[in-house]
Amino acid sequence: MELLTMLRPVNQHKSVPEQQKTRWLLDLLAAGKLCTDAVDGVTHMTENLHQTILGLGRRPDSKQKPNNPFSKYVYRSVRGINGLVAKGLQRQLSKHRDVSDDERSESMHAAISALNGVMGDRLADAASPLAIKMSFRYQGRTVQFNELSDLVAEAGGRVLLMIHGLCMNDLQWTRDGHNHGEALAREQGLVPLYLHYNTGLHISENGRQLSSQLEALCQALPMLSTIHILAHSMGGLISRSACFYAGDGGHAWFQNLKKLIFLGSPHHGAPLEKGGNWLGQLLNISAYSAPFLTLVNLRSAGITDLRHGSLCDEDWIDKHRFTLNALPPKIIPLPEQVACYMVAGNAGEKRWWLTDKLIGDGLVPLDSALGHHRDARRAISVPKHRQWVADNTHHLQLLSCSRLYSTLRQWFAQP
Repeated sequence: MELLTMLRPVNQHKSVPEQQKTRWLLDLLAAGKLCTDAVDGVTHMTENLHQTILGLGRRPDSKQKPNNPFSKYVYRSVRGINGLVAKGLQRQLSKHRDVSDDERSESMHAAISALNGVMGDRLADAASPLAIKMSFRYQGRTVQFNELSDLVAEAGGRVLLMIHGLCMNDLQWTRDGHNHGEALAREQGLVPLYLHYNTGLHISENGRQLSSQLEALCQALPMLSTIHILAHSMGGLISRSACFYAGDGGHAWFQNLKKLIFLGSPHHGAPLEKGGNWLGQLLNISAYSAPFLTLVNLRSAGITDLRHGSLCDEDWIDKHRFTLNALPPKIIPLPEQVACYMVAGNAGEKRWWLTDKLIGDGLVPLDSALGHHRDARRAISVPKHRQWVADNTHHLQLLSCSRLYSTLRQWFAQP
């Protein structure tokens, strides 16, 4: 009997506990499949390293490759057994795709979101149940457009859309008992809507999809007249990409966008990803370290886009995303008709050039978060009264900073 079939009730409607069990088992199967993929990758890496070591002492001009029949048999056996397990798991997964992601616990949501940030592009390519599909959420649940009709009408057609950052999800906007978006929505009479998406995909893929989703939302809810976006970290780049594709596609929702607020968004990239790219180049120097390059290059397309803040397809199509001296991304200015605001974090209590250029909030340099750039063509400027720096505040602390919330209130009070 199939593993998940045992959980199916007689009728077509599943109770909540059974849905949760099925979701848990489906995630368990998907995690098992992911483990078999990892075993296959590690086996190949180990065999390559083994072959390199066996070649020690051979003449550089020798054309004869090192040969060890026993080791080849061992590696072939490991891959064969692992392959059989993987096929079995895949057969189970292909029969069960209809379970809502809402049935996951909060801790499982956090784990899946982190996994998607690291390798979400691979999960999506493999059609894994662990791959997050973009959706709008309200009060911790995925919501359909028609369910928002009355809420949006009561709010006078005004919505506050919150877009999370890398490896995160909508539930993590609440930090230390505070949620900027929920508090602002209560005070301003807005509908707090959350975007949940696979942060491992290219930023341009998510941006294009967000633009299409917002267009569909506005068509389904003609009373929706005002959209404000509050975006944290990568979410800010997704927002800018969506604006770019909205203008390119003539989407009507773009005319309803009034305020766009960036919280610690790496407009010109993040040093951590730049460091990861340099590490990959160093590992590739030696034949003995080259096999470990596979581990470094596991990082997702979304992460590599953060190297320079890439927003559109042409930044990566037909290009190798791990190239060291890649061309800078296309210059995409902020939307002119939208009131844009920038918030940067400063991990220290004082400002100095090293903080501005390299440290910032610990993940995003202050210059990158404020759009500063040594090339005037790439600099992103907003008026001084629409910029704010949170001193002694780290990247995630931007989500709960009370001083920042006071500033957000002032910005929303402005017409």
